[in-house]
Amino acid sequence: MKAMVKVSVAAVALAFGAAAYADGVTMYGNIDIGVMSASKSCTTMTTGGACTGTGSVVGLQGSQMQANDFGLKGSESLGNGLTAGFDLEGGFNLANGSLGVAGGNSTTVYPSAGATSLGSYAGSIFSRTADVSLSGDWGTVAAGNQVDPALIASASTEPRGLTYSLSLLDAWVLTSAESNSTGSNLANTLATGSVFDNNSLSYTYSANGLYVGALYGFGGIAGSSSAAQQTSIGASYTYDNFAVSGSFAKNKQVGLNAGSAVDGSQIADFGLGYTYGAWAIRAQYGEFKDYGLANTAGTGGGLVDDFKVWGIGVDYNTNAANKLNLSFYDGKNSSAPTDNKTQEIALMDNYSLSKRTTVYGQVASLKLDANAGLIGSAMGGLFTPVGAVGVSSVNGSSSERTTYIGVGMTHSF
Repeated sequence: MKAMVKVSVAAVALAFGAAAYADGVTMYGNIDIGVMSASKSCTTMTTGGACTGTGSVVGLQGSQMQANDFGLKGSESLGNGLTAGFDLEGGFNLANGSLGVAGGNSTTVYPSAGATSLGSYAGSIFSRTADVSLSGDWGTVAAGNQVDPALIASASTEPRGLTYSLSLLDAWVLTSAESNSTGSNLANTLATGSVFDNNSLSYTYSANGLYVGALYGFGGIAGSSSAAQQTSIGASYTYDNFAVSGSFAKNKQVGLNAGSAVDGSQIADFGLGYTYGAWAIRAQYGEFKDYGLANTAGTGGGLVDDFKVWGIGVDYNTNAANKLNLSFYDGKNSSAPTDNKTQEIALMDNYSLSKRTTVYGQVASLKLDANAGLIGSAMGGLFTPVGAVGVSSVNGSSSERTTYIGVGMTHSF
């Protein structure tokens, strides 16, 4: 949970050149920076995304555990149990302070596209969240750009807690980004659709261990009510030492013919968790479908990637300040009949120096078959400059293995 720092309403009003009427405005954020290395990373790549050469790489890398982000949120009591609120959150590249992804790092998996990390997107100041809400005992209704409720529900049982590298979070992002579901692509707003949903209306309810969320994204495309449409539902429940979650998210992309809608992406997962003393175990199964870019005829291509994956993770608190996590993932690209596997084993250690500052270390081994597919390759951290995407296709070889090592620190405010 991010620690919040109160700032005066007058100061916020001065900064934004407008009067502030909220009961209180809270500024918050997170900084995550460290060093990460990979034994294999693409040195050359074709325009079609095929890796034609590899080499080892090491560099300064942000957002290994959490996003580099900042935000403002506020609320006003309306009486009769009603509260109005807003939340504005953006990401940034800690290496150079920029909001945009292009040129953010000297090394990247996609140098021409500028894809770097989940912490920064296309120069938009509030690319992660920009919404207004009305809430009461019955739940919350919000409108704007929002975190997908299916992803929120999934976090409670994901083996690594959806860390920003080496977890299923990269598969969530790439599934929709690669299909151009909401006008996004690898050179633009990477995370729209299934992670941050723009132009959307949502309902969420959270109480007594239960979380339920549903979202509808208005496409806003003339001639088609479903083009660029997003639908999502997620639920999780924690009772005593048990946890369960389920999620479903589907996005339509805009066909190249005006007013048409074609399949974009679809994600579904289910997970369980159990805590016993200093130990905790989480297991999850998910399916990530990417239908590729719309073609010139205005229809979608075939099913490009159908990535089915299960994972299991174990936490052990060695003491009150230190937590170890050992996770294993096994996935396959069902779109390819053979040589389609992705496997990862990862060890992570987080040590809390205080309530707001944590140091961490991680090591992981990722094995990719030649037909693992782009989503399977993303398990190695596509949105870092040391991603292993495509290395399995070099010289037609299979079962390529990449080792990752990362250390760093996160600080929340």
